[in-house]
Amino acid sequence: MDIVTYTQAVTTLDNEAENPSIREKAIQYLSEHPDSQAIERIVRALEDDNFGVRWEASKALSALGRDGLIALLVALTDPARAGDVRLRNGAYRVLKHLNFPDIDHQVWNLIMATKGPAADLLTMIEANKLLEQLRSLEKLKEVISKPSKAPSWPTQGDT
Repeated sequence: MDIVTYTQAVTTLDNEAENPSIREKAIQYLSEHPDSQAIERIVRALEDDNFGVRWEASKALSALGRDGLIALLVALTDPARAGDVRLRNGAYRVLKHLNFPDIDHQVWNLIMATKGPAADLLTMIEANKLLEQLRSLEKLKEVISKPSKAPSWPTQGDT
């Protein structure tokens, strides 16, 4: 079965009675057509009962880079979801395959939190720290990229 539409991908992924390999194809389709809802569906797939579906979701989120990371961090800071060991294990796999030199230290802290004692609480705390760091970096990049409003200097003909 080929997945050819967004609606078909979502319906297939949400149908736990569907063959897991078809559900994995749905994740692949969503990762190839990412928007915020598709990425959230992929994050939710990290909590699926089927290991193959969870594995495919972690691969997809790793490939999505920063957008996948942000959606994952939002899920990890949700108290209702942070206790799910499947989500934390998926996060561990995603985080191990990301490469963001500007946040490597904080990513490492989160990786360690997913496996340590009191993992649910520490994962929430570290995910929140990393999410705030990413937001700060985005704001900094925005400020740097805006043109300066410095006063214009008179040219030689203006004097």
